[in-house]
Amino acid sequence: MALQKTARFTASRLRNGFACFALGGPIAGVRDGDVIHFDVVKQVLEVEISGDVLRQRMSEWKAPQPRYPTGVFAKYAALVSSASQGAITRPPK
Repeated sequence: MALQKTARFTASRLRNGFACFALGGPIAGVRDGDVIHFDVVKQVLEVEISGDVLRQRMSEWKAPQPRYPTGVFAKYAALVSSASQGAITRPPK
């Protein structure tokens, strides 16, 4: 039996973490079962998939629907910056 290790990875403190997932960055192409290596000290994340597979997956990617399309949470999401930028409100665009 192979030894497996599990770790929890969050993008909240990574540069452009939100963009990686919600806006179609390369992490959006990762699927269940993909082998992922990450080095906390070096801040490196690598996925064992080929460039061709990643390109195919990304060509099929669709932006997720907002969890809250209206109401106070929708307003919050539209007006507050990410935690890495201080989570401050900014004027609407």
